[in-house]
Formats: sequence, C-alpha cells, structure tokens
Amino acid sequence: MKRILLFSSILFIGIVVGVVVWVQNEGQTAPLSMKDKIEAAAQEIHVQDILQSHSIDNGLEAVLFLLKDGRIGYALVKDDEIHHVFWTDTNQTYDQYQHHVILLGKKEDPAHTRLTATIIRPLDQPKYYRTVELGEGEYYLASFEIPKEDEQVRFGEDGWRFN
Repeated sequence: MKRILLFSSILFIGIVVGVVVWVQNEGQTAPLSMKDKIEAAAQEIHVQDILQSHSIDNGLEAVLFLLKDGRIGYALVKDDEIHHVFWTDTNQTYDQYQHHVILLGKKEDPAHTRLTATIIRPLDQPKYYRTVELGEGEYYLASFEIPKEDEQVRFGEDGWRFN
C-alpha cells in the first residue's frame, strides 16, 4: 500500500511540474534559423540553402544564399539581426553597402580562386583593378572596402576576369 501511495504521489508531482513547465513555455517560439530570418526580412523570397558567409568588419557578416528558384543573394547580418538583403537574376553581380563593395555569383569554373574586376571611380579619378580571393566551391562571396571619398563605384566594360 505504501508503494502505491508513493508511486501515486511521484506521478502526481510529475504531472503538476509538467503542466507548470508547459504553461510557462506557452507562447514562446523557437529561435529562427538564418534562412527564416532572411526570408522574414525580404518577405518575397524563399531560401533553399545558406552557401557561405564572409566577415566584412566590426561584426558585420555577409551571408550568401541560394533561392529555391535557383537565384542567389546575400544578407548582411550583425548581432544576429538582418540589416540588408539583396538577390539577383544574374550569375554574378555586385552591391554596395556604405563603403563596402560585395561581389557575389556563380563561378565560370569552380577551380577559379581569384576574380579581378575593373572599377570605375568618379570622373576625375582613374579606374583601377581590384583582385579578390574567392575560395573554393561553385559560388563566391567577397568584399572589399572603398575609400569614403569615392562614395559609389561601378564596374568597367571589361568587367570581371576569373583566374
């Protein structure tokens, strides 16, 4: 009889604790994944996969993603918060965020590890060439800082050269 009473008491306490924990957790949601955060920030896209990330500066990180329809894009993340989302219909492109240029795309050949781009600066300054390391894989995400006085850059007609 004592065993049955002890077992019943333990079972009752377990049920009460379970109900209390369930009530405390009611309304709480699980933390969002990076894919969910990017989709929520853009509201128009559906992310298939996170391909890679690239540190820019001061905790700002660029995250390259593949969309379910085959397009690519990137998001700028700082302190687990999305600051900017960009996606494209082309195989390679660039975007500028403050004084950083972000290059993203699909490599012509996965063996390529470097990309040289012709950068056209403001009218009174000569164009120059910038080479960035791409790393391994089919896709690339790279960035570089531009002088603050340049304000905005664009790429020349000879564009990109992989090597």
